[in-house]
Amino acid sequence: MNACTELWVDTDVSIGLEHFPGFYRDIDDALALLLLFSSPLVTLRGVSSTFGNTDAKHARVIAAKLTERFGPKGLQVRQGAAGPIKKGAPLPASDASWAMADALRQAPMTIVSLGAATNIAVLIASHPELVDNIQGIVAMAGSRSMPGEEFIVGPRQLRPFSALNFEADVEAWRIILESNVPLTFAPFSLSHQIWITKEDARSLENTGDTGSYLAPYMYKWAREWTDLYGSPGFNPFDALAAGYLLAPGFFGGVELPVGILEPGERGNNRDVPCLIVSDAMGNCRRATSLRSLNQGFKPFFLEALRGGLSMTTSVLGLSHINIVVDDMDKATEFYGRALGFQMAYNDAGAIDFPHYTSPAFARDAGFLDGKVDVDVRFLRHPQAGLCLELMCYHAPECCRDIVFHKTGDIGGPRHVALEVADICAVFEHLKKQPEVRMINPSPDYGPPENLGTSTISFFYWLDPYGVQWEMEQGRPLGFGREISG
Repeated sequence: MNACTELWVDTDVSIGLEHFPGFYRDIDDALALLLLFSSPLVTLRGVSSTFGNTDAKHARVIAAKLTERFGPKGLQVRQGAAGPIKKGAPLPASDASWAMADALRQAPMTIVSLGAATNIAVLIASHPELVDNIQGIVAMAGSRSMPGEEFIVGPRQLRPFSALNFEADVEAWRIILESNVPLTFAPFSLSHQIWITKEDARSLENTGDTGSYLAPYMYKWAREWTDLYGSPGFNPFDALAAGYLLAPGFFGGVELPVGILEPGERGNNRDVPCLIVSDAMGNCRRATSLRSLNQGFKPFFLEALRGGLSMTTSVLGLSHINIVVDDMDKATEFYGRALGFQMAYNDAGAIDFPHYTSPAFARDAGFLDGKVDVDVRFLRHPQAGLCLELMCYHAPECCRDIVFHKTGDIGGPRHVALEVADICAVFEHLKKQPEVRMINPSPDYGPPENLGTSTISFFYWLDPYGVQWEMEQGRPLGFGREISG
């Protein structure tokens, strides 16, 4: 997912509503909304209400209160359809569908479906000319097995949960499946991989505004699940659809056929249709089904819900690596030859500023007299997307000695790691570069070996400017797993 993805959220949010005294309706939609509100990675174009956990009217009121308190200023919440699509009947009119259409006329966006999909289906059926502007639909729906999964969360649960987001309006999903909109499903089996406990809820008490607001509701819901079902806590259901949009690297998915299995069809002994995402569906329309959730998602999720400044969501990615050099052209040639870096360009041309003397730059860099003379050049790796910022200082006078550290020396970043496709070939390539020093000069160092039963292998080397690099092969890209060095 690219930064600043534009989203519309369609929700049956019901936080704070009671089933009956002391027992509350689902809070997962509220978790999803507040998770999205917390992130600079998305731009919310609108929110609309639908039915499921509650009716669309109550959902609109609750969503409006949450948006006013925690959401972006000016974000509108639209009233959705009151009931499902009936086969052969006119489509239910709603302000939500028209508002989504207006938003799509302005720019493409992704729709997050957290309740009955009525509003989305009406949009698709009423405005086919806008369908190509729907970049995707991400929904909490879709079973991965035939004839469908049993939604059981604990040993004391007598009846399985229903697939509410699908069953609330089956006809809506027939319309959606007939379109060409890319679909991503977060099924029940995915949410069953994460449990939010009473202790997790308490950890949000007295944190930021969001965490302090959510903590009592999360605690009550976790306690309700434990008391009623014997589960360790609750599954955050719809919040995983939002989580996927913010941190897709925590999720593993697969593209599979998707279709609706009617009652009595191919082993479906239930009295309702099932939405199945499985190879067993044959040559059907295809969709992405999220199947696995990395354990690192839970701390990310809880931290993002605290509110206030969260570095978990504030850090967007690696900007660049700065290296101070003694000769700009020599360094440019070396990093091009050794690692494949090329000159970086923007709309104005090469990002190259010889003899840069900005007083503001000098003060930001710590030279409070405002005096500096420095060459600045950015290089970019065309495959990895990694940027180097090379600087060659002419003034003020600074230390010119390069210190070559050993691997275990304390202080500073000890290495920068790059994933490579053929580590042995890269090892031999770098050994041939006259300026390169392997971390151990012994002829016995290398070639790289696999780490025990792991497929990961790596080696360290030093460039002529004192930067230690790690070249690595075998780690799944996306986020750190089996960290070795």
